[in-house]
Amino acid sequence: MRTETLQIFNGAIVATGDSKANKIAIPYYKQGSFFIKCTAWNGTTLDVDLISYDPITDDWYVRTSFTQITGTGKERKDFITLDSEIAAQWTFVGTSATFIIGSCLKDAY
Repeated sequence: MRTETLQIFNGAIVATGDSKANKIAIPYYKQGSFFIKCTAWNGTTLDVDLISYDPITDDWYVRTSFTQITGTGKERKDFITLDSEIAAQWTFVGTSATFIIGSCLKDAY
């Protein structure tokens, strides 16, 4: 079984945004765990979605959402099936926040 860890986003934000310009191609993986960790917080709320790309329609779709962040902390989401390209999008209310989204992917069930 092949496994790989990938970073989807890592940085400080001051506004709503996404990582679509740096989407991650994961066509060979069948399952995975995704992690978010907020390490610095000066805000009210942060909503983060994992999104997947459909190259046929050229659209992005919300795959899942992490629990709303209201301070530092962490969360994990597991998937049995994955799409071929992923990214993150976020809606932020506040001054600044720093967070990282990572994944551990596997090519077998």
